[in-house]
Amino acid sequence: MTLRLVEPRLTVMAPGVMAGTAGLDANIKVVEAVLSTRTTDDGYDELGLWLMWTQQALAAQ
Repeated sequence: MTLRLVEPRLTVMAPGVMAGTAGLDANIKVVEAVLSTRTTDDGYDELGLWLMWTQQALAAQ
């Protein structure tokens, strides 16, 4: 399970799996931790978009 912390594409999939068990706040913390090690990999861009959309959705609520 900790592989998602170094592979952004796995982290993109993890929030959907974790949402039912850990909650959205936990997902955001994991995504922010992964993004702190960002490289030029396109997977990080996808992960950054997920975080932005999620934060905007929360703000809209």
